[in-house]
Amino acid sequence: SVVVVVCLGTTLVLTLNLDKLAGPHPVQHEDKSISTDKKLPIATTKPKKANMTSPELKGIDLSLYKNPQDLFNFPSDEPQTQKMRREKVREAIKFAYEQYELYAFGEDELKPISTKVHTMFGKMGVTLVDSLDTLLIAGLTDPYKRAREWIANQLSFDRNIQVSVFETNIRYLGGLLAAYTFTGDDVMVKKSVDLAERLLKAYTTTTGLPSPRINLKTGQKGFHPWAGKKSILAEIGTMQMEFAYLSEITNDPKYMKQTFDSIKYMRQKKQKGGLYHSFISSNSGSPSGIFAVGGLADSFYEYLLKVWLLTGKTEPMFRDMYFESADSIAKHLVRKTNPNGLTYIGEMRGNSFKSRMEHLTCFAGGMFALGSIHHEDKEKAKKHLDIGAGVGEFCYQMYHRTKTGLSAESVTVGGAADFITKPGQGSQYLLRPEAVETLFILYRLTNDTKYQDKGW
Repeated sequence: SVVVVVCLGTTLVLTLNLDKLAGPHPVQHEDKSISTDKKLPIATTKPKKANMTSPELKGIDLSLYKNPQDLFNFPSDEPQTQKMRREKVREAIKFAYEQYELYAFGEDELKPISTKVHTMFGKMGVTLVDSLDTLLIAGLTDPYKRAREWIANQLSFDRNIQVSVFETNIRYLGGLLAAYTFTGDDVMVKKSVDLAERLLKAYTTTTGLPSPRINLKTGQKGFHPWAGKKSILAEIGTMQMEFAYLSEITNDPKYMKQTFDSIKYMRQKKQKGGLYHSFISSNSGSPSGIFAVGGLADSFYEYLLKVWLLTGKTEPMFRDMYFESADSIAKHLVRKTNPNGLTYIGEMRGNSFKSRMEHLTCFAGGMFALGSIHHEDKEKAKKHLDIGAGVGEFCYQMYHRTKTGLSAESVTVGGAADFITKPGQGSQYLLRPEAVETLFILYRLTNDTKYQDKGW
C-alpha cells in the first residue's frame, strides 16, 4: 500500500503546511494526546501464505513484505539532515491526525478552516480507515488503537448508500488490508471480506467490467453522473492489487479471479500497440475518450506493473500488458519541451496530440523507473529509466518555478518557459502525492540524494 493519509479534505503526503486549527465544537476523547512511548501494535511475523490451488491464481509473493519492525531500524550514523526531515514529516502527520481526531473523529473528512465535517462516504470514517497504515508507520500507537476500536465496534458497510467502487476499494479495502499486513488483526480481514463481497456485485455486467458505482446494501449498480453510462479506465484497473491480496489471506480465489478477468477483457481493447481509451461501456464494451496517462487513466497502467511484481512475476499477462503500454506511451505520448528539453507526457484524441501535462501524470516517472529495472531489454530499460527521471524533473519544475513552491493541477506546454499555467485551467494546488512518489522511487533506485533534496 502506498503510504498516504487522506486527511483534512484531501491527500496529505510527507509534509503539510496547514494553518493552526481552532473551533468551538471538538469531538471529546478521554485522551486527546498522541503518545508513542508504548509498544507498536505491529505483527512480528509476515501474514500467512495461503494455499492457492487454482493454476491461474498463483498467489502473492509474500517475500515482498519485510518485517514491519524493520521500518524503524535506522542506522546509527544516519545523516542529521535526514533525521530532521523524517521527524518533520512525522510531526506533520501527527498534527493533521490530531485535528481530525479532535474535530471529526469517525466522520469522513475535516474541513481545515472551518473545522466542520465533510461527508462523502456516508459517515463511514474514510480518513480514519485510510490513515491506518500511516499511523503505524509513523509510530502513532494510541490513535491507531482508538481507530482500531472504532472500526471493530462502529464501522458498518451495511449502508443504503451508493458509493464509488474505485474510491471505496482504494481507501477502505486498501486501508484495512494495509493495517492487516502490519498487525495480523483478524478484525481487518473480517471487515475487508464484508466490503469486498458488496463491491463484487459491481461486476455483474455483460462484459464483466465493474460498474462505477454500487449501493452497498442493495447491490444496485450505477454510474457517475458526469461520465454518462460509461466506466473509467483507471477505475477498472485499480482493483486488482487489493482483491488479489484479499484472495491470498483468505485462501479464496474469487476476488483475484473476478478482477483479473476484467483485465483480460480490457486487453482486447488496446490501441496503438498498448494504449487504452479513457472510457469504456461496462455493458457494451465500446471504448471512447482520449489516450492519456493522467486523470481517468493513470492507475490502470500503474497497477499492471505493480500487480505483476506483487504476484512474484507469475502473471505474464500483466507483464506483457505493462511493457506494451510503456512502449506505446513512450512512442506516442512522451515529448520534450523547447527550448530546455524537459520530458513530459501529453494526451491524444485520435491522432491529435495535446501538449498538456497533469500533476496526476507525475506518477508515471516512478512507474517508468520501477519498470526499467525489471525489463529484460537493456536498451529499452535505459530508455524507460531516462523517461522516468525526465518526468521526475519536469514535475519538480512544476513546483520549483512557482512563487509559492506549489504545483498547479495541470500545465500547458509551450513557450520560452517550457510550460505555463493558465488561470482557471488547473491552476489550483490539490496536495497531490504523485511527484513526491516519483522522486522517492528515483532515489531508492539510484541512491542519488538529489531526489531527497528535491522531494523535501
